[in-house]
Amino acid sequence: MNSEWMKVMLDEIARKRAEADQDRLELERRELERRPVERAATDTDAAAEGASEGTAVARPAAGRVNDSA
Repeated sequence: MNSEWMKVMLDEIARKRAEADQDRLELERRELERRPVERAATDTDAAAEGASEGTAVARPAAGRVNDSA
């Protein structure tokens, strides 16, 4: 009787550990899928700032107010 209980408990521990590992892997996969999108957004921002010389960028300078109105 005692050995049967021990076997059930070990099986339950193994099942919970496998579920936790699967959850962790799923979370890591989602993080990796999301990172390229975030990286692409920052690359686009860098390009918009005029990464090459001679490129005009239509962004107001920080702290300046548009008084043309």
